Amino acid sequence: MVRIHNDTLALRLAIERGTLEWESDVMAKHHVLARTERRSPDDPLHIRDEWSAAHRDFHAALVAGCRVPLLLDLSRTLFDSTELYRRWAAPTPAALKRDVPHEHALILEAALDRDADKATELLTEHYNQSLRVMLAAGFADLPTDD
Repeated sequence: MVRIHNDTLALRLAIERGTLEWESDVMAKHHVLARTERRSPDDPLHIRDEWSAAHRDFHAALVAGCRVPLLLDLSRTLFDSTELYRRWAAPTPAALKRDVPHEHALILEAALDRDADKATELLTEHYNQSLRVMLAAGFADLPTDD
């Protein structure tokens, strides 16, 4: 998956190169994300626009410390390309039982601990979980070895 390769490289570089300012920004973006309701009580099957914006900002902040414009541009493009599928899959049972806030908290912790191996492993699993939710929603078939 291109997104996994791009964003894990960008995250690894961000962890290596990130400054205190980068750490502060990642923490601030996560704080906003964690404090923003993902789903509205009035419409619990759909993701709120405010949460989607905070989600985008958190993921962008995670990789921003890499300071490689090409990786950052591709990361934004790939994030945006999955947003529609995330929203379509939001009402599915797989999406509803997923603990996305916990996934984000673990990624944040590993990034701030400067544990690139753990952070990239967690980010990979986070993206793979999203893929599994989308596949369970029927958006694509799993590739086979045939």
